[in-house]
Amino acid sequence: MNLNPDNRKVFLGIGAVMALVVLIAFIVVKSLNLASVEAPEAPASQLEASQPVVLEGPLAPPALLQGRIGQTSFSPEALSTPFFDADGREITALDLIGQSPKGTGLVINFWATWCVPCVKEMPELDQLAGDLKDSGVKVLALSVDRKAAQKVPPFYAANAIKNLELLYDERGRVSKRMGVRGLPTTVLIRANGQPLGQVVGIVQWDDPQVRDYLARVLGPARQ
Repeated sequence: MNLNPDNRKVFLGIGAVMALVVLIAFIVVKSLNLASVEAPEAPASQLEASQPVVLEGPLAPPALLQGRIGQTSFSPEALSTPFFDADGREITALDLIGQSPKGTGLVINFWATWCVPCVKEMPELDQLAGDLKDSGVKVLALSVDRKAAQKVPPFYAANAIKNLELLYDERGRVSKRMGVRGLPTTVLIRANGQPLGQVVGIVQWDDPQVRDYLARVLGPARQ
């Protein structure tokens, strides 16, 4: 089909517009996919603005956690949402809680290798995991990194992380359903499956008072 110069210009113009629309759509979809994998780290001011839970009596936290345990709530669906271990096996928080007849308390830390404060507190979390090993409380570090299975093992090796298991929440499904808005965020769940609250930002997790508090309020012996 022969086109006169004016028609050719029209067709070329339409083609250019269509190509631009396709390019913009590709960029938007790509951005959405990346956002679903790696949630942006919230500013410190936002991380510290969580409404604290009022914990008194036996649940009163030590000085390092006073005012740091914020409110959290999520549906039972969050506890049954799978994440993955190093072998690609699905695991859920509900599975781990039910490992013991009396229940198992959980300290679930959401982190990423690109998150500077996450990296800073990881050795202390690793120490906490070792200290709580026989307390009925399990410490989980769920990486939300994109391609976490490629990034986290060398990070563990380089930083001598030996007590924390390799666990991945690559698509952020667990973190989203638990209401995580910034990194690092640590969700505290009692052995009866009820959330105690969440801690946003870094904590000195290997402090003896923090360790003893978590064992006491999250562990099954105190339910």
